Formats: sequence, structure tokens, C-alpha cells
Amino acid sequence: MITLIATRHSEKGKCTSNELLKIIEQISPEVIFEETPPDKFDLLYNNKLRNSLESKAIKMYLQKKPIVHFPVDMNIDKITENFFINDYTLMSQIFEQESAEYFDLVGYFNSSSAEYGFPYLNSAQCAKLLARKLILEAEVVSKVNHEELSKRYQNWLDINDARETEMIKNIYRHCSENEYASAIFLVGVEHRKRLMGKVAEYELSAKINLRWQF
Repeated sequence: MITLIATRHSEKGKCTSNELLKIIEQISPEVIFEETPPDKFDLLYNNKLRNSLESKAIKMYLQKKPIVHFPVDMNIDKITENFFINDYTLMSQIFEQESAEYFDLVGYFNSSSAEYGFPYLNSAQCAKLLARKLILEAEVVSKVNHEELSKRYQNWLDINDARETEMIKNIYRHCSENEYASAIFLVGVEHRKRLMGKVAEYELSAKINLRWQF
């Protein structure tokens, strides 16, 4: 069984590495799949990169119970990554300026994840909020009707789509080569709903049938 756990990459309120560690310990997986690109994996676990919430929790777990863990994200060159991060920051500011509802949703998401932690991030309520957030983003892009914004937003969607497809493909590849009774997939909450859809599609043609828990 693979349990997908939606996370935040930085700590906020009850979303902490210690709380995530408790969840990992409760499941006691044989393997952990991480939203980390392979080219950063060794640097991260040799303490040459700053820890995310997830990597900090994994490191604490490995000290107690050494298990295998794999990076399953897609490699992105540094220049593309910088543009990707900067574009999203800029676009988020535009979305919040152009849509009062979007601004309120972001505030509600941040306060709810801080107050309720991982149970909220993995809830239907959170998935509904994030789905609405995507609708509002598309509405702002259409309303503003700016060529550069439209291009950058579509690029952001395309990169995320490619990353999510790569993550699912890598998980199935690892599981076809190794048998695991229990596994965890740690991934940012924004990817959760789309990954659920991709898993359903992948299961139709995959040579192995993995049991997923969302």
C-alpha cells in the first residue's frame, strides 16, 4: 500500500517536521518516495542544501529506523527553476491583487493549515479550496488578458503536469522492481488532487496494481 501524504515544504503552525515524523512513525513504511529531484538528493542528505519540512522529518525517522527512500521528482536546470519560482511568486501577487476571493482563500488556507495541520492538508475541504483557487487563477489570467502572464501561467501548469507524471512513473517503476508492503509518498499539497487523477489513469495501463491510500 502507498499512502500519499500532502505536505507543506516549510513549517507553519501545526505543520511541522515533528508532526510529520509522528505520521511516518505511525505508518512505519518500508520505503519513502519524495518530491525531490535526483540531482539534489545526495546534496540534501549530505547536508549541503537547506532542509525542507519533509527532509527534516525523514532524516529524523532514518536515525530511528534506517529504510530506503527515493527521489521521484523531475530534474530541472537551475535557470528554469529560478524562473519557475520567481514566476509563481509574481503571479500569486497578481492573482491576490486582481481577485478578492483569491486573496481570502489564500488567507484561509494558511490559517487552516497552521491551526489543523496535516489532517487539513489531506482533507476533502482543502482539496475543494485548492480546486477553487485554480479556477480563480484561470479567471484572472483570462480577465487580465496579458500575453506574458498567459504564457508564464501556462508554462507553470505544463511544468507541474510534467513533474507529476514523472513522479507517478518513477514510483511505479520502483515498485515494479521491488516489493513493498507499505510505502509513503510525501508531496506538496498543491499536487494532491491532480496526482489522484493521474494514479487512476495510470492504473488502467500499469502492469502492476498498487493499492493507494489518499
